[in-house]
Amino acid sequence: YQGNIDWKAVKASGIDFAIIRAGYGVSAAQIDKKFNQNVQGAKNAEVHVGAYWFIYALNEAQAIQNADAFASILSSWKGFIDYPVAADYEYDSDAYAARCGVTISRDLRTRMIFKFCERMEQHGYYCSNYMNPDYIGKVDYTQLARFDLWLAVWGVDKPTRECGMWQRTSGGTVPGISGRVDMDESYRNYPEIIRSGA
Repeated sequence: YQGNIDWKAVKASGIDFAIIRAGYGVSAAQIDKKFNQNVQGAKNAEVHVGAYWFIYALNEAQAIQNADAFASILSSWKGFIDYPVAADYEYDSDAYAARCGVTISRDLRTRMIFKFCERMEQHGYYCSNYMNPDYIGKVDYTQLARFDLWLAVWGVDKPTRECGMWQRTSGGTVPGISGRVDMDESYRNYPEIIRSGA
């Protein structure tokens, strides 16, 4: 979406970490075409990296397939990913299911996200959920609370609930990146947490 990124300029501007889109759906063939380029660029510039996967699934088995596809793409960067890998389930995930004739209940949505995150842990990754307050209300959050939360809530001065990372705007600007940029703040020392295996 943002074309070629000048990661050295990003780092020089004071950015410490980036959560990079890896892809979407049940197949590793649906990799974001810039993912490997972006991870390499961030690595070269010494920017910490996490990643996210946009979930398209109709059932728990497909949610696990999403996670397996994500993990296969991450495998060549295994020792370098030192921020969370995130489940991104949101409006278009439900819209996709509806187009396939499946109505996603609160219970099914919760179970699919849980299975995705659990599978990523089985692959050896520190997993989080990317959610806004609306989608937190569309799941049984008590079942998902053991995973880290990457909270998206814009137009406020601070996060509206405890989280590991806060996405505070979708309208940021960063030297080296063209167009609007989602801007996040981290509240945890993820490199240390992930290195220690906590």
